[in-house]
Parts: sequence; C-alpha cells; structure tokens
Amino acid sequence: MVNMLPPQYKTIYEANIDKSRYAICRSNVFYVPHRYVSDFATLTQLGIKAGLRHEVAVPLFLLSMASKQEFDGDAFSDVIYKPGDGVGGAEFYSIRSHAVYPWRAKNELEVQRIIKAMGAGDPLLLKFAP
Repeated sequence: MVNMLPPQYKTIYEANIDKSRYAICRSNVFYVPHRYVSDFATLTQLGIKAGLRHEVAVPLFLLSMASKQEFDGDAFSDVIYKPGDGVGGAEFYSIRSHAVYPWRAKNELEVQRIIKAMGAGDPLLLKFAP
C-alpha cells in the first residue's frame, strides 16, 4: 500500500517510520485535525480500493499526513474505561474525558449528546450538533 501512496504522502510516511516496520492500531477512536480532513478522505479512498482493514489503514494514513513531531502526545490521554453493557456511555463524555471505552454510540441521539458535551471544550463541534 505504501507504494500506492501519492508522492507527498509517501515521503512523509517514510520519514515517520522505518521501512522494516509498520504500525497497527486496534482502537475505534482516533482524531483527525480539521486541516487534515481532506487528506484523510483522499487516503481513505485509496485504502478502500486496496481493501485495507482499519487497524492498518488508520495508522498508515495518520503517519502519511504529518510528521510525528506534529502529533499531540496528550490527545486521548484521559480515556474512561466503562466495562459492562455499554449502556449510557454518553453521560461520561466531557471536556475532561477524551473517550469512553469500549462504549459506542448506538444511535444519532447519543452522537449528538457526545458532540454537545465535547463542544464545551471545542466550540467548532457545536456547528455539527442540531
């Protein structure tokens, strides 16, 4: 897949990771800064065509878009682990908790609650909340 990357992404990827290695990530939670959304969408199309699983695709894309020195080491530093059936996880989201794991939103209403809770720390998110 690295050989299929457009040159600007391939150069960044190769600067970030040694050719004898690759990264995987089993997380369902990741953050793409707004300035990289277009790049992420472009790379996603390539990943779909190549049939990549998200565990390989997401790290590949992130390492292709920006230098590792630009990564935010504090991102997702406060993750809440909520074992159980996963019901009611939206109530744990706030500007102090970056993610609730392994909980997943089950419907659009729960997604809206998360966006509103997180919007207190990032007003741009409120543009997406009804």
